[in-house]
Amino acid sequence: MTPNKDGGANHGHSCVKGRFAWGYTTHKDRITTPMIRKSIKDPWQKVSWEEAINYAASEIKRIQKKYGSNSVGAISSSRCTNEEVYLMQKIVRAGFGNNNIDTCARVCHSPTGYGLKQTIGESAGTQNFDSVMKSDVIMIVGANPTDGHPVFASQMKRRLREGAKLIIVDPREIDLVG
Repeated sequence: MTPNKDGGANHGHSCVKGRFAWGYTTHKDRITTPMIRKSIKDPWQKVSWEEAINYAASEIKRIQKKYGSNSVGAISSSRCTNEEVYLMQKIVRAGFGNNNIDTCARVCHSPTGYGLKQTIGESAGTQNFDSVMKSDVIMIVGANPTDGHPVFASQMKRRLREGAKLIIVDPREIDLVG
């Protein structure tokens, strides 16, 4: 993959996943065949794609028959494309017969949005990525930018090497400590 050189936030840089994700497709531990287990106590059994799809469909039908059509849903990844999210919501609405579709971005970031709204009156980011290059002091509160936002973290680290000070408020010892 080649990042957009005119990318406003990343200036043509991509995170480690974007630059080196090809390693995942050839990794020796990569699962390449579907597997099923009827119980968490059972070992995984390799099956055909047809058997795996039929098993998943029958389990969804079984659960809905027992608990109602609203008993199943889906959470899509925040890394999905718009097209993939669209397909996922179509499966849920047309296939499951309900509107139980969400995204992990909303689920895991809603406490962040709530906290920002309560403290500074806005739930969105208050600065753009480039503003870190004008910072004399950078404070990280409860975040791990090197893991969660590596492109931004590399820009922040550049500013730290140029002399900016860093304050970390977090009970965890992230790799920026020390």
